[in-house]
Amino acid sequence: MSLWRAWFDSASIWAETIWQPERTVTVREEETALLPYYERADRLLPYVIFAVGVAFTVLAYAHAAWVQMLLVSLFVWSIAQAVAWICPATPHSRILISVTTPLLCATSAMLTGGGGEFDLAFLVFGFCLVIYRDPRVFVPAAFVYLATYLPLLYYQRFPVRHILLSAITAVLVAAFCAAVSRWLREYTVLLSVQQNDYVKTRVELVRARIDTERAERAKSEFLANLSHEIRTPMNGVLGMTRLLLDTRMTREQKELGDTLERSTKALLAVVNEILDFARLEAGKMELDPVPFDFHHPYEDVLDLLGSIAEGKGLEMLCEFDARIPSEVVGDSRRLRHVLINLVGNALKFTSHGHVLVTTTLEEDNPTGLVIRTEVVDTGPGISDEDPDRLFRAFTQGHGDVIRKFGGMGLGLAIAKRLIEMMGGEIGVKSVPGKGARFWFTVRVNRGCSSRHLDVPALVGRRVLVLCHYPFAAMIIVNQLRQWGLEAFAAFHIDQAIAELLRARNLKQPYDLAIIDGADGARSSQVWYERLHAIQPLPAVEMLPFARLGVPEQPTVAFAASVTKPVRPRLLMATITHVLDPASAVEDPPVEPPTLQPPSQTILLVEDNLVNQRVARRLVEKLGYNVEVAANGVEAVERVDGNRYAAILMDCHMPEMDGLEATRVIRNREKSGRRVPIIALTAYVLENDRQRCLAAGMDDHIAKPIQVDDLRSALQRWVHPTMLRSLQAPRD
Repeated sequence: MSLWRAWFDSASIWAETIWQPERTVTVREEETALLPYYERADRLLPYVIFAVGVAFTVLAYAHAAWVQMLLVSLFVWSIAQAVAWICPATPHSRILISVTTPLLCATSAMLTGGGGEFDLAFLVFGFCLVIYRDPRVFVPAAFVYLATYLPLLYYQRFPVRHILLSAITAVLVAAFCAAVSRWLREYTVLLSVQQNDYVKTRVELVRARIDTERAERAKSEFLANLSHEIRTPMNGVLGMTRLLLDTRMTREQKELGDTLERSTKALLAVVNEILDFARLEAGKMELDPVPFDFHHPYEDVLDLLGSIAEGKGLEMLCEFDARIPSEVVGDSRRLRHVLINLVGNALKFTSHGHVLVTTTLEEDNPTGLVIRTEVVDTGPGISDEDPDRLFRAFTQGHGDVIRKFGGMGLGLAIAKRLIEMMGGEIGVKSVPGKGARFWFTVRVNRGCSSRHLDVPALVGRRVLVLCHYPFAAMIIVNQLRQWGLEAFAAFHIDQAIAELLRARNLKQPYDLAIIDGADGARSSQVWYERLHAIQPLPAVEMLPFARLGVPEQPTVAFAASVTKPVRPRLLMATITHVLDPASAVEDPPVEPPTLQPPSQTILLVEDNLVNQRVARRLVEKLGYNVEVAANGVEAVERVDGNRYAAILMDCHMPEMDGLEATRVIRNREKSGRRVPIIALTAYVLENDRQRCLAAGMDDHIAKPIQVDDLRSALQRWVHPTMLRSLQAPRD
């Protein structure tokens, strides 16, 4: 019973779907939907008539009239074929066939000698006409069926009641077959309309996808062009700054130049972030995990934002977990992006107090390290309903915050997506009026070096920290204790003097003093003189960011100085240099490239005059001779008559761009020497690099030009050629 019940429910749902179409079907849609079925019925019905005629011929065999029945069947079949051929898929063809089929029924009745055979034949042909899905064909068929009874009545003398029963049978058969045809007609039209709607929907979806891809492609091209137009002048700014820093300057000039270089690099990072945001939106952002010093991104942020903290009178502090190895494998650029965003926001919303950046090693297992970073400020905090909204795009805090500080609300949304890509989490904890604590975790791998930021020779050394801001003193003391030093925090000079006296009485003198010079040079000098009077000990002065290089020589004999915000690694190196100079290790100088005979000449192809000067000076400083071509046409002409060690090729140039020039040069090269061609371009996306390599270039350097990238590329492609030249036998 359950099976029959399920069948009945399914049939009910199916019938309800058929008999309740979703929308009204127009006459044109109905004709269009039925036309294929009319054509198919015209081809099929003559074969059906022939098959039925053969069956009737077999039945007529018992009455010795099969030859006549076969001839009649062939005659009716010929009429159906001719009608379908002369006027295919038209109402006339359907009417003519509905008239000829009852004639075959009457003929079979006369030959077989009975009215029952006549009724059976009409029922069979009625169902044959159903394939037309046209209920109108049964009206003439019924009239012809009844009209043929007149000769049958004359020849076989049928009683009147039999004619009445046949008439009732004709009406019932015609009505039933017409109902079936009408149902098939509506069902066919509905399916056709639904199929057309489905096809239209598919076409619209395909068009929408094409439009979306076209819009994404246009956006990518716009961002690539924007990046190119910004990077081209920035290459001149950054390159000239680098060349300026290589000249002889005073300490103050060098520090100002360093600040200019860092600011330009920060602007370059913004340009990179624009491209990153576009790729995030398109789902095409990929991480670039490389080995890097974990301290570098944090130190860069302190350098970049230190002047902002100094200008607002804020203490900017940083504390590193000593268990974190110096070298890790991850995406340092994305990490720096997140740090700049969070620390910049903290400085933006904090008017007094401090901003603290701390790192903690949460997990250390074979699969990698999980490091937690917190950015804590003493700003106004965030209300309870705001934290969940902060990490959504174009969303900030309350309206008064937007009016006071401005911004678009994209930074935290980008930071959240970057942190999630790096396998971490991000969040915020805050109490209104008591500051905010933003935190995030990142997953990194260990690098080849497992070195930590510590010096065994300093373990057990005693350091006195004198700082007017108590919280800053405690952070420095905690950092020193992580490195194994014994540290004490004093918040004013009297407390420091008391601690020195106590240590002297206990015969545990201090080895070093760290004095905060935030209240001015005179204050730190007075403090040092008073401490020195009790115990002669070396001292390190912490200078504010604004006092870089002023004065160049301190009045009192401080052993060394560090600038605020204090970078932990620099503080460690300074303490080591003062207390244990023998164990202080300086970074090895950069070795100049080897095997660079003066005869090696580089062809620089660049149309921008400023970029010509920058690239030329950088290449010459690496020890090569340089010739310049202003466009691709000139480069092709020069290559034909000269032997260059390598070609630095810009891609975007008038007359002939770098890609076309590279193709021409490769086509003209014989089976002999192949000159290395290195792309020097502001197009920095991955597909741009692939286009350069596909054109025949050997390498790719992005603008603004970094000296290390240029040196590495020339060493990869020029030095092997030079080795072969030097080792080749001379004639």
